[in-house]
Amino acid sequence: MEPLEVKQVKDQIECKIASGNQGAGILAIYDNKDLKTPIKEIEVNLVDGKFELPAHFTNRRFFLKLTIGNKTYFGALRHLELTGLYNLRDLGGYQGQFGSVKWGLLYRSDALDGLNQADLVWMKNLAVETVIDLRSQQEIERNPDQEIGARERYEIDPSAFVAASASAMPDEKTHDQKRVASLQYLAQSPAGREKLEAMKGQMIVQMHDMVAKPVSQTAYAKFLTVVLNAKIPILFHCQGGKDRTGWGAALLLGLLGIDEETIMQDYLLTKQYNVFRNSKRMASYAKYTDNELVLDYLHSLQQTKSEYLNSSFKALKELAPSFEVYAEKYLNFSADKVKELRHKFLSED
Repeated sequence: MEPLEVKQVKDQIECKIASGNQGAGILAIYDNKDLKTPIKEIEVNLVDGKFELPAHFTNRRFFLKLTIGNKTYFGALRHLELTGLYNLRDLGGYQGQFGSVKWGLLYRSDALDGLNQADLVWMKNLAVETVIDLRSQQEIERNPDQEIGARERYEIDPSAFVAASASAMPDEKTHDQKRVASLQYLAQSPAGREKLEAMKGQMIVQMHDMVAKPVSQTAYAKFLTVVLNAKIPILFHCQGGKDRTGWGAALLLGLLGIDEETIMQDYLLTKQYNVFRNSKRMASYAKYTDNELVLDYLHSLQQTKSEYLNSSFKALKELAPSFEVYAEKYLNFSADKVKELRHKFLSED
């Protein structure tokens, strides 16, 4: 099957195929990834390879199969919009050297601590079996995940202290006040201001360390083992769903044979989807300071930049010629396990 690009634009679902076909096609709509029996089949009219679906298709998870003549196209929404979850995405549909990633098996997101009742119903309909929480114990205790019906839960901390600090959501005024106060104190002296400027590059160092530091390697080794053996669908997250989750997604996609350009595109989607979340974050900080240097530093930690993931790619290439060699040498994830991973998550169609 060829890819069907599906995205939500306001209250519409826009669908597109690369060939730009005109005319009619038959769209089969499924409510689960098994594609056994469609809940509905409708005729759609394509204009320049595009067609739209009405708003009621945005209120739950659908998988779409389009048939035009002897050609079949398949896709689903990548970004799943919920009120209390900004960065929930399906890793399905990415095409690589060994096949395309199956839809509905691997999800990445921000923390599951702000879901409203409608979100909880939506998430339970998603039928996630396994949740992997990449946050620190302190983060988990401060903002615990809500229950979404998963049977298994794993807590794996790669000790990404800067990433944890960057993406923390406000829970108590004193938390933000203390944090801003310490940075303002630092900004009072020339040496402190120089240090703050240098600290803006922390995320580049952090993303390098997530690949190169033994403590992080141990965590991501466990992460891969859990993903390989756990019940599907699997959802993994940190607090903001950006860096710790971003490297987890990059590692998985790399081992599945997806190219670096596509992996980078997936990473940078967080920039688009976390805009509102980050604006809330900065508004919270701005209550306690108008110091531009302090605010610039805090903003730098929330940004999603290609330089950050490129730092991880650079670290990997310093250690190994490929994702596969890196995984075997540093994460105790053998070539046979990589084959099993591909069998579990890739489709040859």
